[in-house]
Amino acid sequence: MRFHQSLSFLPMDQVVPLTTACDELGYAGMYLSDHLFNPRELGSRYTYSERPDGAPGWVGGGPGWVGGGPPPAGSSTIPPL
Repeated sequence: MRFHQSLSFLPMDQVVPLTTACDELGYAGMYLSDHLFNPRELGSRYTYSERPDGAPGWVGGGPGWVGGGPPPAGSSTIPPL
């Protein structure tokens, strides 16, 4: 069995330490969210939103693609994304 760790919604300052810990524990890889880019304006309410304005919970968190580089920097065995 292989284990993987999700990095979705994680603060950027925690990405490398978590990757390093997972590498030391023998995890096989890391995952990022598939929501790398979001529209500037939403035309309708996000179905699963718990926010009063109907926006998804990740809006305003910055571009997700910047997380694509750090994980391998904290790992000796987890391959680049």
